Amino acid sequence: MYKRCLPLLLAFLFPLLHVWACTVVITWQGDRVLVGNNEDWFDTDAKYWYEPKGKKGKYGAVFFGFKKDGNYAQGGMNDQGLFFDGLYIDKVKLKAVTRKGRKAAPVHVFKKMLHQAASVEEALEFLDSYFIPFIKSAQIVIADQYGDYAVLNVNGVVRRRLEKEQFALISNFPAEEIVPQSPFDSSFTQAQALLEEANTLDTKVVTEVLNLCHQEGAVNSVYSNVFDLTNQRIDNYYLFDFSKPHTIHIQDISNGSASEKYYFRELFPGRLEEVQEQKQ
Repeated sequence: MYKRCLPLLLAFLFPLLHVWACTVVITWQGDRVLVGNNEDWFDTDAKYWYEPKGKKGKYGAVFFGFKKDGNYAQGGMNDQGLFFDGLYIDKVKLKAVTRKGRKAAPVHVFKKMLHQAASVEEALEFLDSYFIPFIKSAQIVIADQYGDYAVLNVNGVVRRRLEKEQFALISNFPAEEIVPQSPFDSSFTQAQALLEEANTLDTKVVTEVLNLCHQEGAVNSVYSNVFDLTNQRIDNYYLFDFSKPHTIHIQDISNGSASEKYYFRELFPGRLEEVQEQKQ
């Protein structure tokens, strides 16, 4: 069970061990695009912040991370409805051909991507000049408000949206498999069945998927997000309580103080203590 949440070691940020979201779900309903993710980790001090566009960036973006990690982002969405997040996978060897003609990516390359790109195509074009050595044990999901998505590992793109695909459910197996070739845990199977049987792939269904896939115990689903890429809205949940969302409207917070940090334990007062008491 815990393999789903093994930490990702960022090669040249050696003091920091990170876990990437264990579940990403993408749905399409007409012109509306929704994405959900669970961020599973030991640290409960999660936060989000907004970074406005600047001299070197065309777009503002909301990022998610943990208190001790400064401005390192685990995921986020910009004001154009472009999203990214990452998931742990077994280590993939970086090929020599991947490095050829490219420069090593800075550790904040995905933050820079959200500041520069408005679509999956633009994001991939931006990333194409880099090789990204610190994602050898991760795959990165990128999605946009136009209905496109891509998954890439250390050697590049391994999956794009299929023509008749109505949803994408991605976890800690290689995304190119579409459906795991080996037995996966029951929550993934249940979530897939829920998506296949749903009449409407709305925010309620996405939230139910996150609830099915959440973790409790030594590793917890610290925060869960439902991103409305079409309307640049994010519903946040803390420590697998899916009854009380905190909502972010990017256009609203873009007028606030740049880089002000919002901590989940303050946005959801009493929830951390409640979970700690339940464990005793």
